[in-house]
Amino acid sequence: MNWNQLGYLCRLFSPLSNLTPAQKKQLSSAEHLRVYKAGQHSSQLATKLSAQLIDNRCEHEQQRLALCYEQLPNAISTNGFKYGSRLSYLVFIFTAFIIISLIYQVFVIPSFSAVLSDYHAQLNNSLSDVAQFWYIFVSLQGMLLSLILLSVIRLSQIGNLLKAEPSSSCIDFIIPKKIRQQHSELIVILEFPVNGASESISFPEVEHLQSCQLHGLDISKEFVLLIKQKLAVFNQDAKRYLNKLITIFTITLVIAIALFLKEAYRPIFALGEII
Repeated sequence: MNWNQLGYLCRLFSPLSNLTPAQKKQLSSAEHLRVYKAGQHSSQLATKLSAQLIDNRCEHEQQRLALCYEQLPNAISTNGFKYGSRLSYLVFIFTAFIIISLIYQVFVIPSFSAVLSDYHAQLNNSLSDVAQFWYIFVSLQGMLLSLILLSVIRLSQIGNLLKAEPSSSCIDFIIPKKIRQQHSELIVILEFPVNGASESISFPEVEHLQSCQLHGLDISKEFVLLIKQKLAVFNQDAKRYLNKLITIFTITLVIAIALFLKEAYRPIFALGEII
């Protein structure tokens, strides 16, 4: 079940549809739901909410939930992370640097070392230092690039609300605590129409919805607006975090390439002096 499919179910169970229970059941079959798949990723959270909508025995409650969740596809689809082109470029540059420098390590350095060993022992040691530096750099940069890729994947999943509940997997430890907290709060807000306020979790948005509900206000519009607002804040913080990681990776890669080129030309100039 994805968010488009949940939105379709909400339109079926909306008080404006005027459909009979039999018609709702027939139109909510897998054949009709498949029309709204459209390549969108399945969401555990959307599946959970759709089950709570369909399985509810009270027609009034079904209609209330349908009104709350009907606009979620629009609220969620406007958010996302478009880092594909930037990451592809960085991966290409990093891969090209590894290949070129590896060729230099395997073929060029041994040749220069053999020629210069009798004349420039200090320079020969410098070439050995370049090789050691290269292995350290590739390892560190590879770890940083993996961190960026995993962060983009995980934050994209959170931003598109694909998970039914916050995860405590090792991948989530790479995400800042503030962003993980925002994910938890998003899930609580999304489940508020079904579960109400939780005694163990209290924050302004939930307290506001609870007060509106107690005073008899239809919270369907306020609910969607708060989801949009919360997702906007989440996206802003998540993109700021990713941009910092990408900036650090880019700067260190540029510095490493500059140092590599500087050291790579030293034996060439030294060989020119000998000749």
